[in-house]
Amino acid sequence: MDKKTLLKKEQNFLKKNPYGLKLFKKDGTLSTNAKNAINGSVQRGNKIYYFTWTGSGRHINAKDNSAYIERALKLGGYKFKKGNDSPRGGKEGNYLSLSNAALKFLNSLT
Repeated sequence: MDKKTLLKKEQNFLKKNPYGLKLFKKDGTLSTNAKNAINGSVQRGNKIYYFTWTGSGRHINAKDNSAYIERALKLGGYKFKKGNDSPRGGKEGNYLSLSNAALKFLNSLT
C-alpha cells in the first residue's frame, strides 16, 4: 500500500476522531513520534517488543509504543496478535506477533 493511500485513510480517521493519534505530518512523511516508536521497538523474529525504559538512575520512565505501531498496522490492513512471554507477566515481555508482510510494511514506513 502506498503512502498516499495511507495518508488519505488517516485523514478520514482524523475527521471522525479529531484527537486521534497522528502518524503522518501534513507533507505526508511519518511523524517524529511514530518514527521513534517504530525504530525504538525491538524486533526478534516475527515479534516486536514495544515496551522500553528511558533515563538513568532514579529518573527513569516507561515508554509504551504500542499505540503507534498498532495504528500503522490497522491503517495498512494487517492483523496482529498481542502476547507476553515474560516469565512473571512483566511489561517488558509484551509483544506484537506479525506476519512477514506486516514486518516489511512497518520497515518500509521508516
